[in-house]
Amino acid sequence: MPCGFELGLVVPKVGLVAASVAGPVAVAGLAVGMTWAVGRAADSLIERQQRALAASFHVERAADRYEAVRHRAERARTEFGAEIDLPSELPRRSAGADLARAAALADDLLARTAAAEQTLHAQLGAARARRIVARVRQAIADGTVTSRTEPGPDPALGSPGPGRQRLAELAELGASLRRVLSRLDAAAPDAVVGQLEQWAEQALRAPSPATARRLLDDLRYSVEKANQEVAARRARLATLAAPLRERAGPAVTAMHARLAAAADDPRPDWPGLTAAIDAALADARDAADRVQVATTRTYTAWAVRESLQQLGYTAEQGFDARLAGDGTAHLTRPDWQDLAVRIVQRPGDQHTPQRQDLHLDLVAPRDGEPDFGVAVRDQWQGSVTALTPALRERGFDVRVDDRGADGGPHVHPVDAQAYPFDRADRSRRDRRREPRLRQRRS
Repeated sequence: MPCGFELGLVVPKVGLVAASVAGPVAVAGLAVGMTWAVGRAADSLIERQQRALAASFHVERAADRYEAVRHRAERARTEFGAEIDLPSELPRRSAGADLARAAALADDLLARTAAAEQTLHAQLGAARARRIVARVRQAIADGTVTSRTEPGPDPALGSPGPGRQRLAELAELGASLRRVLSRLDAAAPDAVVGQLEQWAEQALRAPSPATARRLLDDLRYSVEKANQEVAARRARLATLAAPLRERAGPAVTAMHARLAAAADDPRPDWPGLTAAIDAALADARDAADRVQVATTRTYTAWAVRESLQQLGYTAEQGFDARLAGDGTAHLTRPDWQDLAVRIVQRPGDQHTPQRQDLHLDLVAPRDGEPDFGVAVRDQWQGSVTALTPALRERGFDVRVDDRGADGGPHVHPVDAQAYPFDRADRSRRDRRREPRLRQRRS
């Protein structure tokens, strides 16, 4: 008949990342293996957490793209001023774990981003074309670009004057140039943009319209090539970011920000980014493991308390926090005097990180006289037996390790100050002791 027993409980991993959802669980005097109930509860929790992460990731990445466009627009405004409109700031919105709402929010953000990008590309193309055309027009006026029209009579008489034809051609070519440059991705590196503008000006300065149009066709190809390089950089960054999808934490958030910044870097530090992602993932895994351990201990504390309360026991104040925290908590029964159940939670087998051992013993104040007669012993034995199905209802498959059976039933004495429940009345304890004292004297 055990007074103390051990439960070996290996609880499922529950936390930010899915893991094994089955395994043994231990409690002193009892050994426990996880059943479908805990596995299903863990699966449900993991599924909710993964949905929340997926929803958050979907929305945040769409928001990152919008903010990147807004950042490029701010940079363009420093160069072209009011010719560039600044996209409005995004309101902060969350989808929680609702994937449908997350998809709707992300679609809305992506639509806003596409519209903002289209506007920015058009305005940048127009601003750059105007600047190039202005330089060429000034060159024509200065005579550094030769006119294809010979000087004639006074322009006031209606005859073509110097450069009149060239200026007309310039206006037509300028419209074509605006359309070509409007296709350029705003994320193109400054060096690439500078080279394209130089080629554009050379096209407008060409000696004939045919040559100018051919050079503009070449420019169109160069713009497409620049866009492909930007797209390839984005795709590679997206591939690097993929392992972060189901992770969370400050290191992961910082890594996403670094990847977003790298989208505008013409030569990202790929080895450095890869190493940083590996470090962020390791940090996230460590954080997830800590959450899983805490969740395991908290769930075990809740399950044991609920099970014993169902059997008529009363838990000390803060039982769950005490057992999950420093690892020791107590329960008693309303009809017990100076007697309690002490539960100690300790790490289990080092080769089974999920294992938690719970040691359950009866304790009494050192100066007390607990009533541990046959009735109480039978009650305690019945509780040990009933605890198995009670824990099974909460997801544990329990087997009892009858520690204490060899040495017989006993109660562990503890310091009175360590006993967490109200003590029995002193006079009642004295009255219970008097018959035993008289018997000893006689």
